[in-house]
Amino acid sequence: MDELIGLLTRERLLLERLLFRATELRLLLGHSDPRFIAWASADLSSASDALRDAELRRAVVFTQLADKMGWPPEAFDWERLVTVSEEPHTTILLELRGALATLAAELRSQLTMIRQLGEAGLEGVTEFLEKLASSPEEVAKASTPADTQASTRWQPPAGSSRIDRNL
Repeated sequence: MDELIGLLTRERLLLERLLFRATELRLLLGHSDPRFIAWASADLSSASDALRDAELRRAVVFTQLADKMGWPPEAFDWERLVTVSEEPHTTILLELRGALATLAAELRSQLTMIRQLGEAGLEGVTEFLEKLASSPEEVAKASTPADTQASTRWQPPAGSSRIDRNL
């Protein structure tokens, strides 16, 4: 039982990390700062993978416990665990179940907002592209350099910057 509670506690921490990463991505999307969206999305994916791995480990341990207790093979069963456990395990399991349910609800809310922001952003890009495609003058203006020096090769300013010295 202790091993299972340890895994559930780890899942709780990983779910909190996943919620943090989802919140981070939502804030970036909401403030239209595209520079870090790919990183935030990758962090969210990594946190999701870690949670899936923990869930798999928990399922294996629960199956071993179910076999030991003579329970039929089935999905994770909070009620059965709480019923057969003794204190302090009963209290810990009940607290973990409540915390996991709350975090899961918060995560669903964040993911819904991310989806809505993503759809709104995609609609804006689609509208912009449709406007460009429908206006040949706009396409021509967008593809013509403003002056002839625009195609010359860029040169860094003379002297070293603070970042160059530090590198």
